[in-house]
Amino acid sequence: MLGYYSDIATPLRKVDGEYFLTDLMLDLWVFPDKTFREVDWDEFEDAVQNGLIAADLQEKALSTMNRLRAETGRGVFPLASIH
Repeated sequence: MLGYYSDIATPLRKVDGEYFLTDLMLDLWVFPDKTFREVDWDEFEDAVQNGLIAADLQEKALSTMNRLRAETGRGVFPLASIH
């Protein structure tokens, strides 16, 4: 399937020569016609219920998903290179 996949995660950081990030579970798939599908809400909700994602990161994940949806709707996201 052709499209643009966005994995919502914390920024990549380097610690003692190793790289780390935290996957915040939510993902967005944007099709070439700029429609999109939100992915892994069930995983996100399970992680929240089990205390695996801190409250501040929950907020960041949700606000990022909202921003990506809005930017996709306005034609800002993804980059214009996807035809």
